[in-house]
Amino acid sequence: MQIWGGESRWRPHRKRYYRYVASKRREIGVANRDRALSAQVKTDSGINRGLSKLLWKDIQRIPGLNTYATQTLFRLKANKTPLWNRRDKSTCCPHPQCSRTSRATSQHIFWDCPTARTAWSSFLRRWHKVGISASDDLQEWVFSLEIPDTPRAAWQAIASRLTAQDQEINQCKDELFPVAQLLWRFTAATTIHCIWSARLRRLDGGTQSDLADSAIMGVALHNGLRSLRRLMEDLNEPERYTAYSRVLGAYVETLLEPELSPLVPCPAESENANEFFLLFFDGGSRGNPGPGGSGAVVVRVQADSHAADIQWVASMSYGHPRTTNNTAEYWGLVHGLRHAQEARLQPLHVVGDSAIIISQQRTHRPPKKKHLLQLYHKARRIADVIRVKSWTHHYRAFNKMADHAANAAMDSRTSQQAAATHPREIISTVAQFLDNDVLHWLTERPGGIMRLRPHETPEPDQSQQLQHYIESFARTAPSVQ
Repeated sequence: MQIWGGESRWRPHRKRYYRYVASKRREIGVANRDRALSAQVKTDSGINRGLSKLLWKDIQRIPGLNTYATQTLFRLKANKTPLWNRRDKSTCCPHPQCSRTSRATSQHIFWDCPTARTAWSSFLRRWHKVGISASDDLQEWVFSLEIPDTPRAAWQAIASRLTAQDQEINQCKDELFPVAQLLWRFTAATTIHCIWSARLRRLDGGTQSDLADSAIMGVALHNGLRSLRRLMEDLNEPERYTAYSRVLGAYVETLLEPELSPLVPCPAESENANEFFLLFFDGGSRGNPGPGGSGAVVVRVQADSHAADIQWVASMSYGHPRTTNNTAEYWGLVHGLRHAQEARLQPLHVVGDSAIIISQQRTHRPPKKKHLLQLYHKARRIADVIRVKSWTHHYRAFNKMADHAANAAMDSRTSQQAAATHPREIISTVAQFLDNDVLHWLTERPGGIMRLRPHETPEPDQSQQLQHYIESFARTAPSVQ
């Protein structure tokens, strides 16, 4: 029976239609998730038993865990970990000691691979100091992010590090299990993510050894535990956190004690501490969307004299009619990072005039657009491998080298890359903006030569100092012909 009998027929409300579409999509998503989880439960292993106990909400409730590690746990829990080896075009493990014929499963990647075995042995050495040793249930404890009881030697290990009074000792003993549970969750989740990051580094062409992977994981755990300790000590809550913070600090110092050994290798920051490199990138399209181009310029700067010279220039053209400005900008960044990785240019500072891309890379915040998400992850993985030191936003007036390279690609509709050892015309045309861009970065960076507030007039001695620096920079900066 028709409800409305007027001239116009009754139609369902648009919001009701949207709710119906959303409910159908939710049903499809739940069905796919249940199908993946049921396939995971069929294999009886400690990983699957642990993941079945791990709740989705608990993954988001680990204090101090970064978004990348949270994403890795979500993928592992949902059985959606990508296993494709894009380097060998197969599903085998990229580790040189692993088989090239067998399929790499989650069990192999996160437990049986030599990288994983090295990581978990280091993890277990830390927790052995408080009484946790290898057992048949260890794998289940690790991937459920839970320990069943207080470590048996916890109080003996941390008692000497506590400064509590006699009346506070019982309060500290009451906090042993909550603190141990918190640190177990954090260290297990961080180790899982470090194992996955080591796999991605090998897929991106990295050739580091297991010892180097162990050093990187040790640094990640060291920095993470220190940050977690500061985070929990900043909680101005009831009196419980007086004893809680003391026990937490004693636990952290106990777990980090192996890190103080000089036998743990530390990755070198740079092969040459007297110089550093700047990567300027830019991109655009005619029409947005439309045919576009990107530019990337790598500059070497001497740390003492601030003399700068161009090392490499890329002017890339894209003929696809759906190329957007952000797509071209990201491609310029990816090209520059790839060259820095191949040429081993460290330390590297990245400069661009796209505030959104710089913000996404600096804060590890992926874009929402699907066509940018893949480019974001490409850039982020390479940046993590080569350890980019800083991300700086410049206005277009101080990013003219990369802007000129991008416009040259859009005008000529050709792509070219040139190095200082084999110079081309593009290097000489871009070099005319070298002083402008590099001097602005040197002046405006934190701890730079001088930082003036907007509309602030420098004092006479500051003006003379700045003019003297500009003149000395112009004399020492070589010109590329």
